[in-house]
Amino acid sequence: MKHRTLLLAAVVPLAAAGAGESLQGKIDVRELRQDIRATDVMDADVMRGDKDAGDVEDLLVAADGSIEAVLVEDLDGGNGVRQQPVDAPQDGALRDDDDADDDLARIAWDAISYDPDAGRVSLDVDKAGSRPAGRTAARETFLASDIVGMEVHLPDAESFGEVEDLMIDGEQGKVSAVLVDTWQGFDKRTYALPVELDKVNTREGTLAYGYTESEVTSLQEYRDR
Repeated sequence: MKHRTLLLAAVVPLAAAGAGESLQGKIDVRELRQDIRATDVMDADVMRGDKDAGDVEDLLVAADGSIEAVLVEDLDGGNGVRQQPVDAPQDGALRDDDDADDDLARIAWDAISYDPDAGRVSLDVDKAGSRPAGRTAARETFLASDIVGMEVHLPDAESFGEVEDLMIDGEQGKVSAVLVDTWQGFDKRTYALPVELDKVNTREGTLAYGYTESEVTSLQEYRDR
């Protein structure tokens, strides 16, 4: 019996370590530093050639992380690009009616290029005007601005932290990770978590994960550099 007890005691730490490694293996923070912050894109000017054509207002993101559309305000007076209102997501909680954006152009991700050094988006109007970039009926979508700032819930930490930003793989046109800020005393730490936007609750303003607090805090912290 003593030998069995010792054996079980040795297995438990290994199992716990394995859970942490499983989560950590989902995100490579070194590769993530090459990706783009959604909030940087959302602050960018839109250029058509050398002329200012508008401003990026938001990103429309599908539950699987795909960028369904870049939402641009005052796009060059609508030159060759279809302007259309942004539909509410399936739960109807996109925005209050008073804040609805009725004059945003939906631009497909592959019709833009983002220059992080200049903080500008260059627009390929031919691609942008070739087809409407809108929400696919079968896919649930969210505004990136609604996800940023959401409270993050864990099974053993109901208010673990909040979403600081979404990282975007520019080549794939997909969200590559969710950056989550949490405070441990006076120390703020940022962790990169997998894209699981099907757990977003826009009514409550929350994003739930199934990982424990110890699993998340065992990850390498995310830093831009």
